Amino acid sequence: MELYLQDVCLYNYKINKYKMSFIFIIYILILFFYTWYNLVFNKNFNHFNVKNLYLDNIKSGDIFLLANTKPNKILGDLILNMKFYHPSIAFWEDSNLFILEFGVYPTKEGLLKIPFMEWLNFNKNKLILHSSLKIKENEEKTRLKLSKDMISFYEKNKDELNKLDKSLNLNNLRILFRLDREIKFNNILCTEVITKILYNLKIVESDKNISYYKVSDFVGLKGFKIKNNFHYNENFLCNFQHLIKKYI
Repeated sequence: MELYLQDVCLYNYKINKYKMSFIFIIYILILFFYTWYNLVFNKNFNHFNVKNLYLDNIKSGDIFLLANTKPNKILGDLILNMKFYHPSIAFWEDSNLFILEFGVYPTKEGLLKIPFMEWLNFNKNKLILHSSLKIKENEEKTRLKLSKDMISFYEKNKDELNKLDKSLNLNNLRILFRLDREIKFNNILCTEVITKILYNLKIVESDKNISYYKVSDFVGLKGFKIKNNFHYNENFLCNFQHLIKKYI
């Protein structure tokens, strides 16, 4: 009898072991196909045209969005349900083109006013989407004012914003949600900074909390209420090889 019970226990143990192995294999297969599906479909950029973009085609107020190309970082973006992960905005100061953003690079971080070619060198291995700002009336005067306002925003806010925590922490997970009311955090996200800038420039209506917007809202500013004199109707992936070969 005792031997029989031992055999039954051993048999049940083997059955449970096989069941767990089977469940684990099914789980791995589901995870694989889910990841593959997202890589092929959700991380597919084929609906965007690819164009050469030259410096003199970039205007003050144009939006740039970055997307990762390395598999390990793409997986992280998929977990966060993002195609693009970082917005920035361009402006001219005299004859010099700059990018204004809140970012972290190996040699600098915080609210940054970066010469465009230096910014491109930092991001040359990324996919870069260009959202072109069109202005219906008084374009030259309006562009000049946008540039002055961005320079002013940078000078007035850089010290305060650069004091904030720039490390990755749980507060950053708010990028997954739309926060309708203002909550104070010890850090600020790149999307929140660009939203502040867009509000300051009066390109969009400042009718929502800055933490409401996700990165996807910045593609053509489709998630914002754009004011009548502005629109972002052209969005394409940039081919910068001609600039990279020449300057970098």
